[in-house]
Amino acid sequence: MTTHTIETKYQAILAVERGDRSKSDIAREFGIPSNTWSTWLKSKEKIVTIYSNNGLSPARKRMRTAKFDDIDAALLKWFTYARDHNLPISGPMLKSKASDLAEKIGEKNFASSTGWVDRFKERHGICFKKICGEAKSVDTSSDAMTKWADDLRTILSEYQPNNIFNADETGIFYRLLPDRTLDFKGTDCHGGKRSKERLTALVCANMTGTEKLPLFIIGKSIKPRCFKNVSSLPTEYTANI
Repeated sequence: MTTHTIETKYQAILAVERGDRSKSDIAREFGIPSNTWSTWLKSKEKIVTIYSNNGLSPARKRMRTAKFDDIDAALLKWFTYARDHNLPISGPMLKSKASDLAEKIGEKNFASSTGWVDRFKERHGICFKKICGEAKSVDTSSDAMTKWADDLRTILSEYQPNNIFNADETGIFYRLLPDRTLDFKGTDCHGGKRSKERLTALVCANMTGTEKLPLFIIGKSIKPRCFKNVSSLPTEYTANI
């Protein structure tokens, strides 16, 4: 039995919409049996909508719809809203939200399993990605930036430079080895796994550099072993809990 991708279904329907060839010619070109062809045409709106709006991969062998359409649609709407507001979403969060929506809808036969969530992600072209930077949290339009620059100058004009402070955080990878090394010519250069152990440090100083506040360090442990018998530190320290 021949299976057809959504891409094939979509392109065949577009060929019909163009109206420059007969349906029988298009069916022969795509290798579509007459009974299958009539089913596609009856489901034209569904195929076009799912392909165009839900981001499905053309490589999928068949089009599968959700068994619980109301829960699927509600979860997709919630997911879209959350990502539009830059909220990170995980698989367990999808499972939990699906169960919550099923309860609110009154669907007692629904089970929010890992398999159902995986199929939900496949249906809607959802994959796991690494979040890069915080660009979406900043309005980079020229008008907004110009207005903020003007407002900042107005605010700063009310203070002396000695009283204007700036603070920022940075990571200290205290066990991280260099990513470059000397080696013999003609040999392959390999490295081991790089250490990701780190501390987070908050640094703060005034505009003139005449006053620097003590470093504020954030580590993993509440009471690190290296602090044993240490009565005072040159920095402020807290644990990331």
